[in-house]
Amino acid sequence: MQTLSLCLAGAIAVAGLCWLAGDVSAETIALEMKKVDLSVTPTPGDSPLIAAGRLTRAQSFSIQMGSPETRVVQPRTKGNKAFSAAVTQEPEYKSDTPFKGVALLGSEKYAFAFDSSGKDVETSQSVMLSDMALAFDRLYFDLNCNGDLTDDGVIEAETARATSPLYVICTFPATEMKVECDGDMIDYAFTMSVYTNVDSRTEGRTEVQYAYAKASLSAAVYRQGEITLDGEKQPIVLVDRNSNGRFDDYASVHISHTIHMGSTPFRQRGDMLFVNPQADASKAPLHLMNLMNIENVYYDVEVTPSGDQLTIDSSDLAIGYIASDTPDYRADIYGDLGFLTIQADETGKAAIPEGEWRFMSYSVQAEEASDDESVKPRVWRISIRGPSDGNTTTIVGGETKDLSFGAPFKPVVTASPSVDGMTVSLGLSVVGVGGGERALGFP
Repeated sequence: MQTLSLCLAGAIAVAGLCWLAGDVSAETIALEMKKVDLSVTPTPGDSPLIAAGRLTRAQSFSIQMGSPETRVVQPRTKGNKAFSAAVTQEPEYKSDTPFKGVALLGSEKYAFAFDSSGKDVETSQSVMLSDMALAFDRLYFDLNCNGDLTDDGVIEAETARATSPLYVICTFPATEMKVECDGDMIDYAFTMSVYTNVDSRTEGRTEVQYAYAKASLSAAVYRQGEITLDGEKQPIVLVDRNSNGRFDDYASVHISHTIHMGSTPFRQRGDMLFVNPQADASKAPLHLMNLMNIENVYYDVEVTPSGDQLTIDSSDLAIGYIASDTPDYRADIYGDLGFLTIQADETGKAAIPEGEWRFMSYSVQAEEASDDESVKPRVWRISIRGPSDGNTTTIVGGETKDLSFGAPFKPVVTASPSVDGMTVSLGLSVVGVGGGERALGFP
């Protein structure tokens, strides 16, 4: 598919500042470990700090029990080999099909195994549980990372319930442990859950039943501290977003290759930083990066692997600006300095460090007007992703470039025939004023 390049064109104006910086000199902040109870259902009345600390993504694991062998299964052979390499001693399991896996926490790999006690699970009177719907209600976890699953005790499930004859879910309490991060031992806590689902498929004239199980491991801790911005102290929350036991995973850019969209840049998410979430609960979290844009001010940021310290300093990079007549936009750009999220300030400008940048994606908000004044306008937010081969734009400190993008949009349909020529795949793109923009979707 041929794509046009994102157009950045316009007059250059001189801005009043070559740097955009706050009152922050180099400051190292101590961040305290806080526990969060993930078993409690969130409510609107929760503290914004605790709500921010809950926003993690779990490590996930899955296995399949029974036929058919052709189903995609995780962990695959490599995962089984990793478990065998990590374990020297296993308990005597009650289940014929224990669920084994390896989790990465900090700098080490920790083996674990789910087992079934065979006890009855919580069900409604109308549910007759399938024999294949195992309740994995016992967890062996190598907390001391010595390869022995028998010397750490058994973690019993807090809940084990069946919501249908074919589905059983077990949840486990938060478990505290010491995790090694680059030579340092830190306090950490996690929680796990696992469910079993029974399914079937037809092979010839025979219906074959099989079951698969999926488990997740989520961080049950976050870091909290206080930072001084523009002379005011504000709370911050640092989240182990990917639940891997460390807090220094910086976001990066990944180039994905697909048939319809070609080479497309995506954010490789890392850990997340919330700045004063209690002042604005809807404020988006910040991707942890060495260069961060906090309210249109740029800072150099470093975090220890354990997350106990965050160092922040006003960046001395020269700053240029882009201006656009597109209202209410939010954009991700990337270059040699990583990727940044930008938004226009009240003057309609967005500050960008000097250098060469490309657009990764942006979103714009538009209203669908109605001739009937009594009808409230419908609001659309359109997300657009730019191609990885789009033109770079050079930002010069103290200068402003006009940016042309957004509406009006036009659809572009492309057809890709299969190798045998028997089928055709259709792709839909949306191109805006600047060209080279492709739609992610319409909410």
